[in-house]
Amino acid sequence: MQYLACVKTTHQDYRINVTATIEAEKDPEKDPFLIALGERLKLLRARRGLTRKALAQLSGVSERHLANVETGVGNASVQFLRQLCGVLNCS
Repeated sequence: MQYLACVKTTHQDYRINVTATIEAEKDPEKDPFLIALGERLKLLRARRGLTRKALAQLSGVSERHLANVETGVGNASVQFLRQLCGVLNCS
């Protein structure tokens, strides 16, 4: 089982956190937590071999909102994350 939010610190999680910090420094409008969440979501989606469009359709969410969350611009609700987790088989 994989986790959408980083619970344990692994090498991959470290890279996501560093990426989030760098991105947040470039654009102070972006929250490092949302950037890290988006990076993790992209990673899980890529591991499943899904496009944004396919994941959005399978989970019943807006492709635009999914793109915004992946780039750290959009804020994800609990329900949105539950829908994605159902398709990505994570918690």
